[in-house]
Amino acid sequence: MTEQSETQNKILRWYSNNPLMGLASTVLTLSGVLLAIYFYLASIKERELAYYSDPIKTVVVKSGQASEVEFYYRGRIVSSDVTGVQVLVWNNGEESIHKENILSEVKIVTKPSVPILEAKITKLSRMVTQLEINSKLFSEGIVPISWLILEKNDGALIQLIYEGSPDVEIILEGTIEGQAKFTRAELGEKIKSPTEQLASAVKSKKSRLYEVIVGPFPLIYVIILIVIGLIEFKTGRNRVLRYVVLIGTLSLFFVMIHSIITKFKEPLLPPWY
Repeated sequence: MTEQSETQNKILRWYSNNPLMGLASTVLTLSGVLLAIYFYLASIKERELAYYSDPIKTVVVKSGQASEVEFYYRGRIVSSDVTGVQVLVWNNGEESIHKENILSEVKIVTKPSVPILEAKITKLSRMVTQLEINSKLFSEGIVPISWLILEKNDGALIQLIYEGSPDVEIILEGTIEGQAKFTRAELGEKIKSPTEQLASAVKSKKSRLYEVIVGPFPLIYVIILIVIGLIEFKTGRNRVLRYVVLIGTLSLFFVMIHSIITKFKEPLLPPWY
C-alpha cells in the first residue's frame, strides 16, 4: 500500500469517527455552492422589460341593461361594454433599456382587437425617462409606448378604457435588444370577500411561520444523508445501496437549487407602484 493510499484511508477513518466534522464540512461546501449561485445570479446584467395587467377590471358601461344613461364618445353612442384596466410596464432587469435598444415598436395590444377610447399615464417612475404613449392606433386596440431610457424599476402605470368586456386580454408586444420575449407578471387574484380576506391573512401568517420553522429541515435532511452516504460508501458496506442513496439525495439538492433559481427570477413589482 502506497503512502498516498494510507493517507486517504486515515482521512476516511477520521471522518467515520468524527461524523459531526464531516457534517460541518458538507454544510460549508453546500453553503458555498448556494452562495456562488446567488452571487452569480445577482451579478448578471440583462434587459428585462416586464408588464402587469391588473386582474381587477372596472366595468364602466354594461351593455344590454335597461338604463336612461347613454354613453357618448366623440359624438357617437357606444353600445358595447366599456371597461377600464390598469397596465404596469417597467424594466425589471439590471441593464438599462435605451431608446436605441428598441428594435420594433413596443405597444400594448388588446386581444381580440377592440377600440381603445382612452389611455393615459397615471403614474411615472421618473420624468427623466421621457416615457410617453401615442394615440395614433387607438382605433385598432393598440397603444404604442416610447421612452428615452428605462433604468432598473423605471416605468409607468397606464390606464386604459376600451370598448369590450373584462374578458379582453391585455398583452405587451414588440422587440428590444437582448430580450426574446417580454416578461408577464402573474400576481393577481380574484376579488375576495372580507371573510375570505381575513381567512387568507391568517393562513398566510401561519404559512410564513411554517416556512421559518420547517423550511430548513429538507436541506438539513439532504446534508445528513449525503454525509451518511459518503461514509458508508467509502467503507464498502452496502455499496450499491449507498450509491443509490447518494445519487438520490444529490438529485434532491439540485432540485432545491433549481427552485431557488426559479424563485430568484420571478418578477417583482417596482417599489413606486
